[in-house]
Amino acid sequence: AVRQLMEGIAMNDNLMILKPGKIGNLELKNRMLMSAMVTNYCAEDGTPTERFTAYHELRAKGGIGLGTVEACYVTLAGRGFPNQAGLHQDANIPAWKAFTERIHAAGGKISAQLYHGGRQAPATATGGIIEAPTAISCPLMGGNPTAITIERIHEIVKEYGEAAKRAKEAGFDAVEIHGAHGYLINEFQSAYSNKRTDEYGGSMENRHRFPLEILRSVRAAVGPDFPILYKISAEEGVEGGITIDESCIFANELVENGVSLILTSRAVYENVHKQIPPASEPLALNLENASKIKKAIHNAVPVSVVGRIRDLDTIEKALSDGMTDFVTFGRPILCDPEFPNKIAEGNYENIRRCLSCNQGCADILLGGNAITCMINPVTGHEYENSLAPASESKKVLVIGAGPGGLEAARIAAIRGHKVTICDNSKSLGGKMKDAAIPPHKNEIANYINFQCKELSRLGVEVLTECEMTADAVKEFGADEVIVATGATDISLHIPGADGDNVYSYHEALNGKAINGTNIAVIGGGLVGCETAEYLSDQGKGVTIIEMKPDVASDMGLLNRMSMVEHYFGRENFNIITDSILKSIQKSSITVETKSENRDIENIDAVVIAVGSKSDNTLTKALDQAGIKYHAIGECAKAPGQILIAVREAYDIACNL
Repeated sequence: AVRQLMEGIAMNDNLMILKPGKIGNLELKNRMLMSAMVTNYCAEDGTPTERFTAYHELRAKGGIGLGTVEACYVTLAGRGFPNQAGLHQDANIPAWKAFTERIHAAGGKISAQLYHGGRQAPATATGGIIEAPTAISCPLMGGNPTAITIERIHEIVKEYGEAAKRAKEAGFDAVEIHGAHGYLINEFQSAYSNKRTDEYGGSMENRHRFPLEILRSVRAAVGPDFPILYKISAEEGVEGGITIDESCIFANELVENGVSLILTSRAVYENVHKQIPPASEPLALNLENASKIKKAIHNAVPVSVVGRIRDLDTIEKALSDGMTDFVTFGRPILCDPEFPNKIAEGNYENIRRCLSCNQGCADILLGGNAITCMINPVTGHEYENSLAPASESKKVLVIGAGPGGLEAARIAAIRGHKVTICDNSKSLGGKMKDAAIPPHKNEIANYINFQCKELSRLGVEVLTECEMTADAVKEFGADEVIVATGATDISLHIPGADGDNVYSYHEALNGKAINGTNIAVIGGGLVGCETAEYLSDQGKGVTIIEMKPDVASDMGLLNRMSMVEHYFGRENFNIITDSILKSIQKSSITVETKSENRDIENIDAVVIAVGSKSDNTLTKALDQAGIKYHAIGECAKAPGQILIAVREAYDIACNL
């Protein structure tokens, strides 16, 4: 469908997403906005570093209509992350002015998002205090918030206006008020988090008072013509929270008080997997709400929408049908800064498409670290210029075509080396091919396809069904050898493990017929859980056996939350933890718990997914032969995330 769309309209340059747009008096070259995403790249005082500036500069060059700087705290009491952007003091204005000049010189326009973390900000970032409308802890973050006094409310309203004035003085083209995702403004608006009994709580009118006072304060500070965007959680999705009906009322109040654009999102931290949706969540999950907001305000101001919108046919239909005026992209722009330019060039199929994996962005950020991207290791390293051409073109052999090997081959070729990549299977991708099979994981195949196209474009020689030995490596005569042979599955050596009712997860995922309807999946890590999901979707009853106290401990928070919502509690989907498989019988298994051995009856088949171990067979042989090499990923250390393998591959290839 996308290919037909491109063929039909790219030639006459009539894509809706490429048409110029306006937010107030601000003219934009297209309808693509970049979502504000905290990076943790700034200095401790909230000023932009070279790392932060280069990151945004590349995305301005990539063609985005309007970029947005991450949540800029308006007061230290609202800071959510240690190296977050800050507009809380006049001393930061010169640094931000230098930043906006760089963005404008790169051909971009840029907005600053104004933010106070409220009860979702950790005390470690705020200096000890946590401010909230009511002294109720965030279910995810915990902490002990203090209910804000009326006097403090008035101070914060003023702080928002002062921060907006600083943004304008610093040369930003617009400001965006972050009124979504359970942060302070959203907390006041929602009966879920606001239990006040004064004029700022209780009725809808009272709960809307604080957000509207902030909007009026910002409008007064920047003047009548400066664009103000406002981000809302149109649906919080929690008991007692904001509904779309309330949001339609609130949207009209925003219009009456001078907003220039309404950006539609959803959720709070308690259901953060709806805010930053992993692959298991629906595509374009906020589009219907954006359409309702747009109708409710009778097109008085433009509307944008964010949340897993990435395929061009959906985008074009949404714009053509008037469901939204702009589309806001977050993770897709992390993953491929050239996303807008590639659309403009009709090069849509060569976009490195976001997998919604959240490994490099959300998972890392929630751990308090600087973000990157699982499949774009340049994200956050734009300032390093690591892809400069090599001083000498070398003959490079990459052994293993999983995620690490593919990235090593691609980067080495970009830098001008003559690269050959080989793998012992019939096709490229390694274990990512298995990873793309479970429910909601098919987007992983997009990355394999992207890498294969890149290797072809760069002239990399590809050898499949090629088993490399130390002698073969020596005979090949490469200047540099990169080993990325990954890991092998761990086998169980227990009674019954060799029975005809026992399968590997690879066999289960790749279509081998599994007899029976009740399946025991041994291993409750990421692979075991995803295999169980796959089998459950095939109509099988599933029992996961895990030796640890909990399952999915190696899975990112957002993916785990989504999995719990979609599968845990499903009929015939059972989980047994703190249990070790001891033996397999024809129609049962025996497990050892903390207190006893237990027989689990009515088990027709067993699927083994207990993990993997480094495949260092080749590296040992190369060591014995005295052949130098670089080992990356799982063959070099304990099995881990794709993110780590891709990053290691990038670093090694950049230094050949």
